[in-house]
Amino acid sequence: MDFGDFARIRSFVREQTVRHVPSVLYFARGEHSSFVKTVEEPTSGEDDPQAPVDEEPDDDGQPDPAQPQLHGITTTFTCVESLMEATEAEVDGEKTGVEHAQGVLDDFVPFALGLPDQWRSEGSARVYCRVRGLAPLLALYGEKLTPEQKAIAEGLLEFAWEQVEVGSATEGIYEFYGEDPARNRYPLTRS
Repeated sequence: MDFGDFARIRSFVREQTVRHVPSVLYFARGEHSSFVKTVEEPTSGEDDPQAPVDEEPDDDGQPDPAQPQLHGITTTFTCVESLMEATEAEVDGEKTGVEHAQGVLDDFVPFALGLPDQWRSEGSARVYCRVRGLAPLLALYGEKLTPEQKAIAEGLLEFAWEQVEVGSATEGIYEFYGEDPARNRYPLTRS
């Protein structure tokens, strides 16, 4: 392969991925708040897109829309990681995917770390959410964390690592489903 072949291949790849950033940004919720899995996901409104409708009922059985709810942790970090790897080219005269991703990190990380008890995926999967969400958070935003935010992140990580038992079938990070051993035999990752 000579330099001309390399240049043609690179040009071809760029042409094929030109729609990557707009396709990811399609799922952005608000200016810098987060990303959603589907554009139909409910939110409390454009004034505060980081506070989706509370799907967890209170004692009276009714959702509490005044309580901020953290949603889309793993989805948001997956999209941010993807945008951070995108090219620097502008999208239709707008900011780049990298600029948007950095804005999301600046807004979403403090919000997410401010609600550590809500780190769960699909309303449960607390271990998965911490393992999947903290890796990109620390890699992409770790140097900006305040001492308080670092302590919160460490607490979230400690929770995940407390699930690991050396010398047993649980030698990896897994999700514990309660007392039903049949449901606990499939770890999410293996060491």
